Amino acid sequence: MSSKRKSEIEQDLRNDDKRYSLFTPTSVRSSVWKHFQVIKFLDNVENFARCNHCAEILSYAPRSGTGSLLRHRCVRVRSISSPKNVQPAQSVSNFIRCMLPKKTKEDILKSQLEFILKDLKSLSTTEGDGFRKFAQALINIGAEYGKQNVDEILVSRSILINSLIPAEYFNTKNQLEYILTNNHISFSTSVWVDERSRRSFFSLTGHFINDEFVMCSSLLGTREFTSLTKETSDRLHYFVMDILNEFQIKEKFGQSVIVTDNLPQFIDAFRCYKQVSCICHNINLFMKEVLENVNIKEIQDLIEASKSLVHFFESSELNNIISLSINQNGTERFSSVFGALQNIFNVYNEIEQALIERNEWQEIAGVNFHLLDCVVSFFKPFKECFDLVSTQTTPVITEYCFWYQKLQATCLEGPLDSKVITELKATAMDVFERIMKPDILHYIALFLNPRKGIKSVLSENKLKQTENAVKELIVNLKKQQDRDLIGLLQTDADCPDISVVPGMFNSEECEKEIDNEIIRYLKIDVEHFNVLQFWKNSVDFPILKNICRQILSIPTSCTKCTQGIFSLDGILEGDRSNANIPCESIDQLLFLHNNTGYVKIKDEGNSAEA
Repeated sequence: MSSKRKSEIEQDLRNDDKRYSLFTPTSVRSSVWKHFQVIKFLDNVENFARCNHCAEILSYAPRSGTGSLLRHRCVRVRSISSPKNVQPAQSVSNFIRCMLPKKTKEDILKSQLEFILKDLKSLSTTEGDGFRKFAQALINIGAEYGKQNVDEILVSRSILINSLIPAEYFNTKNQLEYILTNNHISFSTSVWVDERSRRSFFSLTGHFINDEFVMCSSLLGTREFTSLTKETSDRLHYFVMDILNEFQIKEKFGQSVIVTDNLPQFIDAFRCYKQVSCICHNINLFMKEVLENVNIKEIQDLIEASKSLVHFFESSELNNIISLSINQNGTERFSSVFGALQNIFNVYNEIEQALIERNEWQEIAGVNFHLLDCVVSFFKPFKECFDLVSTQTTPVITEYCFWYQKLQATCLEGPLDSKVITELKATAMDVFERIMKPDILHYIALFLNPRKGIKSVLSENKLKQTENAVKELIVNLKKQQDRDLIGLLQTDADCPDISVVPGMFNSEECEKEIDNEIIRYLKIDVEHFNVLQFWKNSVDFPILKNICRQILSIPTSCTKCTQGIFSLDGILEGDRSNANIPCESIDQLLFLHNNTGYVKIKDEGNSAEA
């Protein structure tokens, strides 16, 4: 080991002497070595270590331990952790997490339990990401500034509602407004009822694919109304226009698609726009008409016996001793009757055994298990389709035509079907073809799905019809882009005929280019892929790529908009005056719940365009 002094080492390191090297000991466990490295001169280990933050040289010997390093007051670490260098520098030990004593941990757990019991909050409250982030912030404040009075840190409900929430709302809204302005947006509507206050609301959600080809959904606004039966189509139309005006994207609506429930009020409200029915709502209409209004005696008897069984379990303690509740549950907006039938089927043996032990077997005698099995099996694919198309994280609009073909085949008579099931399928086929038929946009989305087998789904005539629809969409988009460009160039003059403007749209040349690209596209053979990644990386089909973000951003349903996001219980739980909270505050709360922290991610995805 060399006998170099500290001053010599400091001078040599400042001169970038290449004979020196730094290393972290691997045979020690102290977390202090996250902040220091031992100095080595040639092959000799010196009795000194250097701070990784401020580069100060400190004495260190393995035999004497790391005490000198722990006592080091690092100015650089302190300046990084504090916005103002007004506090004295802390030792490195302040930045090393220590294990809590058992007694302290027990006291914290008791305080957590007291919080739940005293305020009667949900037991899962402390598991939420928001609560944990808030708790961590309080811990960090205590570590930084010592013991504090919580009343001087936290604010009241009125300050949150009247000051903090509106300020954050307008800040986030301004960020989202820029993002929406620079993307093609599709829209979906949703009507829902808050179970606690029984207030009815209407919400509008925007969907788009950003520059990184990631699907994004943002809740844009929420409005309150009396009830859907009393609400006019003009009122629903006004809600949408009012929300779009707030984001200054009203002009985008005429070029976009809106997905709504298949109800007369919505159809009439948006009859002048491109409207597509929610697939999940169509499936529910199908289920209701086939399953709940069926005129087949055996099916009716099965449903009535199942309802009677559910009612019997609800009025007894038996619901608590089987592994799955058989209560009718319509919270997912899927058929509650099917939900009850499926739950009874899944735990039929448990139900039967429990009733036999209580000498009450007659309660299940009216449930024909074989027919129950056949009915549940028949409708199960519709539930699977419902679950798939209700997601909004992937472009499932490309999958619906595949599912339409599969569900249509489900309605065909099978060689082993009983007379009852044959009659049920015949009824289902009539309703299916009337309600579930895909829109042309679903076929265009399928066309933009390069997965092998597209020709097996589309007949020759339907494929040709879809190709023509794709061409028309491309041509219209090109014309719109040219009109927008002319409008920018000649703001004070009438827009000329774009067909005679040099460099603008040329019908014959454009159609030939489109035809050639479509021919090349239909020849590709792709087995496994991510459709968004395929188009993100595609360089061979620039014309089709130009429309894929517009089509693939279209949601297949409105269902997700009513699940999770719109839970006022989570915001207003325990507030007896929640019915008096103005809709404006509810709008801001739900908007921030859906968009806070998410806007920044989406904004980064559009940074290239910015």
